[in-house]
Amino acid sequence: MKHSPLNLQWFSHKVDKRSKSAMIKYLEDHPRYSTMNTWNGLKSFSNNVKLNRIQKPAGIDTSKMYDFLEIDEVYEAVNDDLSNFKYENPGYSIGFNGRSSGYLVLYQDKSNAGAYEDCDFSEMELSELREATKLIQEFDKYCNYALGTFFSFVKDYDVIDEQIQVTKTIRVLKAVA
Repeated sequence: MKHSPLNLQWFSHKVDKRSKSAMIKYLEDHPRYSTMNTWNGLKSFSNNVKLNRIQKPAGIDTSKMYDFLEIDEVYEAVNDDLSNFKYENPGYSIGFNGRSSGYLVLYQDKSNAGAYEDCDFSEMELSELREATKLIQEFDKYCNYALGTFFSFVKDYDVIDEQIQVTKTIRVLKAVA
């Protein structure tokens, strides 16, 4: 299914990577979300993508948005965007989290040694801050891509109900004669 993602900016922020204080502020102010449960205290960078909270692009029929959450092609296209992040940023991935999957969260793969959760950014070297800032800006960019993909489907398609007939082979018991 061909779609053209909308190129909008929900989460992108320009950060002066020459300024240590600007990068620290960006990293410290970036939203976080509990990665497992709130009781374990583990949090990671996140973006709230709940449809009732996100600014809708112009021309989007908000009454039909929720229907697209159940369409496999839309889900696969959004996950392709998120998988591309992992390819571009080995050791990290983006996944949905929350009771209603309303947050995109940055996860660190076990193979990657560097973590930015619960870290004192003021103690980092300038080069480390630039690396952390670049990663989180990439995270934000791919969250934008995923939302742009979703909203392009909402803009370009309608969800309709079709009835299909499915023939299924099942196994049953037959008494031995």
